[in-house]
Amino acid sequence: MLTSRYIARAYLVPLDKTKRSIGMADRDVGDGTAESLILPKEDLNGWRKRWEEGRTAWHKTTVDPVLEKRIGLIEDGCGGGLSILVPMCGRSLDLLWLCSRGHSVTGVEISSIAVGELFTDNSIPFTSIESGPFTIYKATDRDLNVLCGDVFNLDTSYAGPFDVIWDCNAIVAINADDRERYVKAELSVLKEGGRILMTTWVYEQSIHLRFPLCVSPEMVEKLFAAQCDVRVVENIVLPNDSHFCQRHELPWAIRPVLFLNRKELVQ
Repeated sequence: MLTSRYIARAYLVPLDKTKRSIGMADRDVGDGTAESLILPKEDLNGWRKRWEEGRTAWHKTTVDPVLEKRIGLIEDGCGGGLSILVPMCGRSLDLLWLCSRGHSVTGVEISSIAVGELFTDNSIPFTSIESGPFTIYKATDRDLNVLCGDVFNLDTSYAGPFDVIWDCNAIVAINADDRERYVKAELSVLKEGGRILMTTWVYEQSIHLRFPLCVSPEMVEKLFAAQCDVRVVENIVLPNDSHFCQRHELPWAIRPVLFLNRKELVQ
């Protein structure tokens, strides 16, 4: 069960059915149930195209402040370097920051442009090899690997198992009807007792963004509860004059921060 209630329930308003577009998704109504609504769909190749066209406004040029603030949740009590997976990583500086703390870091990214820029823009020497559905980029000066390919192909044949997953807004980039498959891929490479630090987005549901999609803490619990204990760490409330709200023309938005602990198998 979630240990902190999702605070945006009072903000949810009836769906304006005149604003529907194509593709199915879910609208969480605050109690873990969902209503059907129409939202655009896009496969992972759509993200590749965004990188090709330079439409990457979500990319940060700094380390994510949630990761910096909450790093203790994944490091405390672990006594040394961890193996950490960052799915749909783009060219995030989070990977380099985690490496600098002594961890073994693996990213997964669909765009070869993003992966190439991560290494070249940061002057990181690397080699690359083909391995099944992935091209694996390996840094030669630190413990960093990036698998370039489809995250749904992830399993321990290619990487892992991992101590930690840093899911930084990755799940909100997955179509609603693909989320169970995405969760299966993540959990297939997470050790028993492993940890997931996750951020999602929740915002006014009458406004349909292509991405990021709304994924509430209750929806995360439904997806992961069979194998993980789920806890809401924080709900970051963004004012309507924040960059995120202004860019997407939203009256409000919340960025939930969640901590998931994979359950140990009972022998």
